[in-house]
Amino acid sequence: MVRFMQKTVVLDQDGLCELILKESHHATYMAHPGVQKMYANLKKKFFWACMKKDVAKFVAKCLECQLVKVEHGHPAGLLQPHNIPLSKWEEISMGLIVELPKTTKRHNSILVVVDKLTKSAHFIPVRDTYKAFEI
Repeated sequence: MVRFMQKTVVLDQDGLCELILKESHHATYMAHPGVQKMYANLKKKFFWACMKKDVAKFVAKCLECQLVKVEHGHPAGLLQPHNIPLSKWEEISMGLIVELPKTTKRHNSILVVVDKLTKSAHFIPVRDTYKAFEI
């Protein structure tokens, strides 16, 4: 065993690095630390070539860590509801359904107009060659 600057230099003989990773990751007092915490704890006592990469690979292979992975992000703010329209057809949304088979009147698209208050919809057959002023 070689010691340098109060760290044990590990030569990967007989899977010693793998054993150290397994023991430090699955120990009861460690409780599956993430890559950063596990690497910080190990680098206090041990050193080997490509140690951080080995720690990252080991944690990535741990099934339990992948199942309980926590998303680190800022919580969303308060919801901002939309204003409720006061009367029917005051606020509408429109959309087009295009590239349909042609009908006998040569319509191949549908203009969909939906009232936001009542959620009632009108489906208007149109041609994709219509201009806005023709509808």
